[in-house]
Amino acid sequence: MRRRADLLRTIERWSPDQFAARLTAADAPLVLDVRNAGEWNQAHIHGSLLIPLVHLEDHLRDLPRDRKIAIHCASGYRSSIAASLIARSGLTDLADLVGGIQAWQSAGKPTES
Repeated sequence: MRRRADLLRTIERWSPDQFAARLTAADAPLVLDVRNAGEWNQAHIHGSLLIPLVHLEDHLRDLPRDRKIAIHCASGYRSSIAASLIARSGLTDLADLVGGIQAWQSAGKPTES
C-alpha cells in the first residue's frame, strides 16, 4: 500500500499555556470560538470571534487568509470538526486548543462573560 502524503493534513494542537503565549505575540492568531452563543456568553477568551459550528460553512469566506486562526470549543470535539471544514476551504494556518475552553479554565487562564 502506497502512502499519499498529499491526502494528509495536520493541524497544530496547542495546550492552554501554548495558546496563551501565542495570544501575546506580535503575530497573535485570530481566536475562533465555535461554541453556541449561550456558551460564549457564559465565558469566552478575550477578543475571540464567535461563529457557532452550525454556521461556520456560511462564514468561511469571512475568515482572514493572512493570519493564523486558533480554534476552540468547549472540550475539543467541535473545534476539530471546524478545523477540518476550514482546512477544506483552503485555509491551512490553523491551530486547535487541546481540551477546549474547559482545559483553558482548568489551567487558570482568564475568560470574560
